[in-house]
Amino acid sequence: MKSKAALGGLVVSVLALGLTACSGGAGASPGGSATSAGSDENDPVTLVYGMWNVNQEPTFRAMADAFEDEHPNVTVEIELTPVSEYWTKLQTAVQGGSAPDVFWMNHLQLPLYATNGVVTPIDDLIASAGIDTSQYPETSLGLYTFDGAQYGLPQDLDTIGLWYNKDLFDAAGLEYPDADWTWDDVETAAAELTDADNGVFGIASSLDSQSNYYNTIWQAGGEILNEDDTASGWDTEANRAGIEYWTNFIDQGYSPTLAQLSETTADQMFPSGKLAMYYSGTWNVGPYTDDPAIAEMADVAPLPAGEQEAVVVGSLTSVVNAESANPEVAAEFAAFVASETAARIRVEMQDKAPAYGELWREWAASSPFALETLMEESLAASHQLPASLNTAEWTNVELDTLTQIYSGQLDLEDGLTGLKAEVDDILADAK
Repeated sequence: MKSKAALGGLVVSVLALGLTACSGGAGASPGGSATSAGSDENDPVTLVYGMWNVNQEPTFRAMADAFEDEHPNVTVEIELTPVSEYWTKLQTAVQGGSAPDVFWMNHLQLPLYATNGVVTPIDDLIASAGIDTSQYPETSLGLYTFDGAQYGLPQDLDTIGLWYNKDLFDAAGLEYPDADWTWDDVETAAAELTDADNGVFGIASSLDSQSNYYNTIWQAGGEILNEDDTASGWDTEANRAGIEYWTNFIDQGYSPTLAQLSETTADQMFPSGKLAMYYSGTWNVGPYTDDPAIAEMADVAPLPAGEQEAVVVGSLTSVVNAESANPEVAAEFAAFVASETAARIRVEMQDKAPAYGELWREWAASSPFALETLMEESLAASHQLPASLNTAEWTNVELDTLTQIYSGQLDLEDGLTGLKAEVDDILADAK
């Protein structure tokens, strides 16, 4: 087993790993392992729970309150850290022995943390508590299996949709996007909806793997990594088509430039009425529902198809710190936030879709947006973000190269050929 010190050398590219999707400002409370007054099951226990999305803090506070009601001797303290700082802070806390008892994890990072013994499997709890793992989508459950051990249960589902401004569509006399839309429909609508005189763009070519270009690469029939993570597909015609889909919008003036999007993001432009369409996730459902103006103006459709349908469906989990002072209670709470009780709290609070059973249908039915169709289409065409032991290293290279391509500083074909060589070398070094 590698030393945990290896974590200190990891530099995480938040954008390339698709983590900006769950971002939000946060104020953090002091971290640290749980405190316990003794070994008696009635002794007071404090668990520290680490997460990064400030928009979801009320939901997880409600879950923590429900857990405390069932465990009167337990207090759960939520530690919020902005996503831009989350992994760096977690690495430092792990090295210093002050990491939260339970903390958010995505499948991109799990191999590193599991290999280094930072987190502990929950197979014993699953068996002893009789947890029915068939209630979770098989693909999502598999994201958190590593070397035959289960490290967490899927606590939510998120997918990517085509968010659109109904007011702008109405003004242009265009029909709203639906499940039958294709890439050609998007290009036609983007041209009609772009109004340079009023600073309105038809679509946004954000440099975001999870929300944007991984989806279109898969829709074109391409691949990011092959099945055994030994090679990438960056030099293929399909991958070029998946990237060119986005660069064409910039070239035609239907999308802001990358420089413009770095100053004012698509997430900022869309609510202000300056963006007619953009690819983004169901993490918008909560904040958009809470804003009456956006709830009235916006809706979402399944991603338009290219050569085929494909979309990222993600799921987060909560993992147990292997050095928690109260590992059994920590494991119980990690499982609780993925339970049916927690799922119903999500539905009530219009948070992200729950992964438990088909409670996402209740979540969708209670929303002002067309989420049931979106979820049905997405689950039928789901892909998971690619990951390897050195994901951060090759996604940093990916982000750097695509930044140059999107900005017009690097030719598309030459850039992707070079990217293929660099990523393949990195993958080879990991073997």
